[in-house]
Amino acid sequence: MKIVTDTGTIELGTTETTPRIGIVDYSKRVTDDFGVGTLLVGQIVGLGITEAAPSAGITDFSRKVVDDFGEVTVVQAVLDPSQVAELEAIARTALTVQIGQIRATVLSEAQASVTRDSLLTQRIDAQGGVLDNQAAAIGRLDRVSLDNAGGIASAQMTIRQQIGAADSSDEALLRALVAGDQADRARIAQAVQIQTEFTTTLVENERAAAVARQALLARMNAADAAIVTTARVAAEANQATAQRVSALEVAFNDASTGLLATRARIVALEEATASRNAAFAQQLELIEATVGGQGDGLAAISATVAQDRQARVDGDAANASAVEQVRTQVTTANASLELGPFGTTGKPKSVVASYSYSLRRRVNPPGGSITGTPSATLKLERRRGSDGPWVELQTGTITGETSYAAPEGATLGLGTQTMSGAITITDNSDGAQDFSYRLTLVSRTLATFNFSSPNDGPAGEPIQSLSLVSVEQ
Repeated sequence: MKIVTDTGTIELGTTETTPRIGIVDYSKRVTDDFGVGTLLVGQIVGLGITEAAPSAGITDFSRKVVDDFGEVTVVQAVLDPSQVAELEAIARTALTVQIGQIRATVLSEAQASVTRDSLLTQRIDAQGGVLDNQAAAIGRLDRVSLDNAGGIASAQMTIRQQIGAADSSDEALLRALVAGDQADRARIAQAVQIQTEFTTTLVENERAAAVARQALLARMNAADAAIVTTARVAAEANQATAQRVSALEVAFNDASTGLLATRARIVALEEATASRNAAFAQQLELIEATVGGQGDGLAAISATVAQDRQARVDGDAANASAVEQVRTQVTTANASLELGPFGTTGKPKSVVASYSYSLRRRVNPPGGSITGTPSATLKLERRRGSDGPWVELQTGTITGETSYAAPEGATLGLGTQTMSGAITITDNSDGAQDFSYRLTLVSRTLATFNFSSPNDGPAGEPIQSLSLVSVEQ
């Protein structure tokens, strides 16, 4: 079967671009004056146009976005699964209604065809009655011709011609009716084929719509997964930021290392610095008093040394001064130092016993503290002769100080403790026996470093010094 159009012939089974599907009614028929029936084109019902490679889907453009300049833009909205399911249900309902309407139209056409077939049957029966009446009339004419003793041959021939013409007309009419019935059957078959093709097209469209829905659902699921992943990453980043802020707040407010503690350490450092300055001032005053003494100060010792040097140069042994001195750097807590025995002229002697201690350590993060105050007790003794007893001349206590600088970042801190002092006396004892002096570290108390330190080698070891100087006038 083929379809003939204005532009050419199309084989069935070929789908043209934008094909039109419809039903053409050929049930109307007219008969001309010669008894020839003709089928005319009746009502044409269009069923729609199907595009090539059709696709089905739902696109929501109900969302509007207003920019900073007040410009309104229609954008595609993202439907959630519930909205998609609802719209799919509405679309399926509308499609079902359209299919039902089409089926109703086809059914009404089939019923109209049955009605037309019934009318044709009635008309055929009526034609049969007319033929019977004509046959009866012919019979009556035959009888009249026989009654007239054979009738006239020409009249009988005319009657036979009329009967033959009538038979030909009836045969043509029957053939036209049969052709109309065949045309009706072909039209019904064509309608059935069109309905089948349309149903197949609807099924294909439904399948394509299902594929499109699945693809849309997959894209929506992928978008949801991306949104969830982005939200999770943002939440983790926000949580990490909140944790860092909390840690900074904790470090800022920490009682031992926070802002308040730092301010307290600064105040303590300022107070310690003030205390050290005061101690230094006291030590300077003591040193000045010792150095500036009239009989045993630095000036007197310097004058004595100068006088001794000049006497030695002049060869005046009677006016020469005897200077004896010794020093040690033993770092034990009970160190001692002896000066002598040495000879004497029986003149007064100025004796200076000095002591100093220093310990410096670098501080590793996170730092720590220094507790306690360093101090030392010294005792100065004298012995006459090589086996005489040691006689205590003076005992003194030296108090030191500490300093602490906390580490800052990668910069190490520094902790120190220092103490220094001297005992100065004038020994007026006389005699010709040899003299000996001894300086003993009776006790030593150190501050405690509450922090860890790197291995600084010798630089991290304590430094301790004891010295004795005797100048005979």
